[in-house]
Amino acid sequence: MTDHYENQQIWNLIKDMPVGMLTTYDGHRMHSRPMYVVQDGYEGTLWFFTHIGSEKTKNVFYQENVCVTFSNPDSGVQVSLSGDAKLNLDRSLINRFWSGAVETWLPGGKDDSKLGILEVTVSHAEYWGQGRANDVSHPAGAVSAEIACEKYALGRQAKLN
Repeated sequence: MTDHYENQQIWNLIKDMPVGMLTTYDGHRMHSRPMYVVQDGYEGTLWFFTHIGSEKTKNVFYQENVCVTFSNPDSGVQVSLSGDAKLNLDRSLINRFWSGAVETWLPGGKDDSKLGILEVTVSHAEYWGQGRANDVSHPAGAVSAEIACEKYALGRQAKLN
């Protein structure tokens, strides 16, 4: 997904949902876990801190296809982003994205030699939202007003790719 307009739509949907559920495959089963998004904008890639030897990192080496889902029960918006993940050890990215918010989960700090960044390059996006059909002030309504969408029992649904 490289279209700037679509990337901005996705960011508008997920920016207030800083924790997504990352789903990986270990060769036998799917496994999901909460992951904190560390970026302050979206241009087609999601970034998450991880330990180099973690199960999720091992899963990504086995199968790079992943899915990250976001849900906001207050707005009724759900977002699913699928793509390929890889471990990135670039120290400049670690320094760029490091914040006190992630230190809770990574007590070794940004200089921990076992710290890496999971880079998810998104290739497919979908969202569902409860907004009224003509309510373009609602993020899901704004997106659905601009692109083809279908109506489902749970509200509005659209695909961005």
